[in-house]
Amino acid sequence: ALLGAEGEAFLARNATRTVVLYSNGMVHPAQAWAELASRGYDNVRVLEGGLGQLYAEVLTPASLRGPISERGAQSAAKRFAAALDLYFGAKTPPAEPVTRHFATDPPRLEQPTLVSVDWVARRRGKSVLLDARDGDSEFAAGHLPGARHLPVARLRGPLGDVTDELLAADELARILGELGVDDETEVVVYSGRKLEDATQVALAMALVGHRRLAIMEGGLAAWTGQGHALTSEAPRIENLRYRVHVPDENFTVRLEDVVRASRVGKPPILDVRPTTEYQGHEEREVRGGHIPGALSRPSTQDVVEAEDGLWLRPRDELLAAYAELGLTPERSVIVSCRTGHKASQTWFILRYLLGFQDVRWYDGSWQEWSKHPELPVVAVDVTQK
Repeated sequence: ALLGAEGEAFLARNATRTVVLYSNGMVHPAQAWAELASRGYDNVRVLEGGLGQLYAEVLTPASLRGPISERGAQSAAKRFAAALDLYFGAKTPPAEPVTRHFATDPPRLEQPTLVSVDWVARRRGKSVLLDARDGDSEFAAGHLPGARHLPVARLRGPLGDVTDELLAADELARILGELGVDDETEVVVYSGRKLEDATQVALAMALVGHRRLAIMEGGLAAWTGQGHALTSEAPRIENLRYRVHVPDENFTVRLEDVVRASRVGKPPILDVRPTTEYQGHEEREVRGGHIPGALSRPSTQDVVEAEDGLWLRPRDELLAAYAELGLTPERSVIVSCRTGHKASQTWFILRYLLGFQDVRWYDGSWQEWSKHPELPVVAVDVTQK
């Protein structure tokens, strides 16, 4: 048997409970999950990032983390103590994370925002729907009626020594036109279990000056969870000419801007990669670590995945978490990740949901910085006392 007699007996005893598979990484647990899922087990989950990420993000005390304010360290210490109680103590586990809906459901879209499933359903035929999920097979198997497929990979390509950057504005405009979108079209973007897919499409559209834009809150699971049907029928699309407009605000930065910010300490740089990548324990580019002076808050900490959708944490909780890092709505901030993809989520949340006025997005992110040997990097050794 896959897990041995003892493991199979454990699964049988816990058939009504959630079972978490974990190891140092995710390969072996993922393989086990795939086989168990094929056998009908729907209560088995895999610990994302393995023990390494759990240790880095949850079980590392505040004193061994990266740069953090005094207030942030105090809050992190409380969370660390709570984690010790949860995993090694006898206290009652905390309740499920609280989420809040941010949908504004305006009578007319005038600027980027979140809208509800009900709003999208009521306006069927008035909005162009863009499905931002990766796979063609996923889209073909089922999508919102009338939706056109715009995976993030179609919007990105090589630029210089960086293999994955957002395309130029004129190329983005051509792609949008081929999808039946012009500069006056009301557009709603949705994704699956990765909010960053929808926010990356939204950011690309903001880059060409599009304002009549929204993301459907909760994603595809929220649509089906509220009783709405999917279709496999391909929509009819009329090519349109998209006219590029100058964005109302400049929200992008280049490498030289980030180098300057790192050296002088402002505006602050926020790294939203997983903690293991930030600390340099997991290297996905030519070097591991982070930009000197960069703060850390993984993008996954802003969302809660539930059966009925992917939701954001409450506004007050998010504002407090960013304030712990010294980031408040009146301050400028640069957001970065590995490729710019995850950073688009944080950019959208800060700018359009939390009211930050000056949020800059670094597309090149770690894949660009790490390829320049003349630029310094910082790695965190959590084994040091």
